[in-house]
Amino acid sequence: RTAPAANRVKRRSASGPSIDLKEAREQQAATAEILKVIASSPDDVQPVFQAIAERSNRLVNGLSTTVLSIVHNTVHLSAFTKTTPNADAELIAWFPRELSALPYGDHIRRGEIFRLPDTEADPVLRGIARSRGYRSIVFVPLLHDGFAIGMIGQTKSESGPFAENHVELLKTFADQAVIAISTVRLFQEVQERTRELSASLDDLRFAQDRLVQTEKLAALGRLVAGVAHEINTPIGTSLTVASTLESKRATFATEAARETLRRSTLTEFLEASREALLQLMANLNQAAGLIQSFKQVATDQNHTDPR
Repeated sequence: RTAPAANRVKRRSASGPSIDLKEAREQQAATAEILKVIASSPDDVQPVFQAIAERSNRLVNGLSTTVLSIVHNTVHLSAFTKTTPNADAELIAWFPRELSALPYGDHIRRGEIFRLPDTEADPVLRGIARSRGYRSIVFVPLLHDGFAIGMIGQTKSESGPFAENHVELLKTFADQAVIAISTVRLFQEVQERTRELSASLDDLRFAQDRLVQTEKLAALGRLVAGVAHEINTPIGTSLTVASTLESKRATFATEAARETLRRSTLTEFLEASREALLQLMANLNQAAGLIQSFKQVATDQNHTDPR
């Protein structure tokens, strides 16, 4: 954007009969400086407005410059060049004001330049003009998509119209002010979108964590069910064997108490007991082995062999 702005100043410099080469170079330098301020302040228009006020006032040899913003038909003071403490305080106190109540309101709303060669002729501006010591003022609108979003006010101490080349220079500064405002709006939109995307990403991560946690719990549930099934098989078998052995022991004890115990009954009981004990030992060893392997899964995380 720097090149078009500089070329515009060159064209205006060439067409203005009262502009010399030195003044054109000063205008180009001021334009480049303001564009640098825009680039360095993508989220704040205040430094840009202040730079525009100071440089425009210097280049047109004016008394003072104001940069005004329009928000909901109300004019606000955004930046100004200082004169005296009392005059500056009165200027600050003069705003905000309704655009429709100002003599230049309709012109600015239509996107037109407002020129007042002698402020003594206007009852609304006469008081503030006397306080700040100017007799002539011009307002150049800041237009964004055809709508006035603000204006630049330039004053000088003597009455009379402003030179056309100075008005053209104010137009250039007005274009740069609009660029700054558009840059800030775009930057804010990008920041807002970034915040929205960040919030969405946080929500997605939270949902993902919950999903992972749910999957872990589901996997744990399947693992517990599998563990219960694996251990229940040998333990159930052991209970069955132990129950059978207890039944045989009761029968053996009854016959022994009646003294009707036969050698064949004793032999059968001893054989059944040996078989039962073997089955109990085998099943309990199997259950112990399963428990030991489950403990390794839970605690032995650094073992080289996968389990």
